[in-house]
Amino acid sequence: MTHSVEVYIPLPTHRSPFNVGLAIELPAFSQEQVQDLAARHKLQLTKLELEQLMKFTDGFPYLIRLALYQSVCLNIPVQTLLQDATSTTGIYQQHLQSLLWNLQQSPQLSDAFQQVLTAPIQLEMEVAFKLKSLGLVHLVDRQVILLLQKYATIGLKRVRMIV
Repeated sequence: MTHSVEVYIPLPTHRSPFNVGLAIELPAFSQEQVQDLAARHKLQLTKLELEQLMKFTDGFPYLIRLALYQSVCLNIPVQTLLQDATSTTGIYQQHLQSLLWNLQQSPQLSDAFQQVLTAPIQLEMEVAFKLKSLGLVHLVDRQVILLLQKYATIGLKRVRMIV
């Protein structure tokens, strides 16, 4: 049996009413944590694969998990997956496309990200938090720093064409 009532209080349309939990920010994974996660995927990473994965992702949890998951599902070594990970057919293509789309929707964010690509800077807090929520930067004191150096060298450089 279900029951519904009228909503008598105005809800903000830009936020979900279901986001009531505690937000937990994951720090970058260490090599030991990545080895543990790989073992949970029933993968045995070589020292070279582990180093390449850490260098490529800077320990970013989502990118690590995606690489390990795809390695298992596609039965392809991690090292092979990383060779074309940022190409139009690579495992990170959707992730990069989503980031690029979000930047294209906001010239202000695109401009700010363009500045961050060249060097850590201070931005107005709203813009900094939006870039942080996209997973593009992290904040250290009032400095906005590029989260992954890979973003400066891969598909998101296309942002330069937008600005």
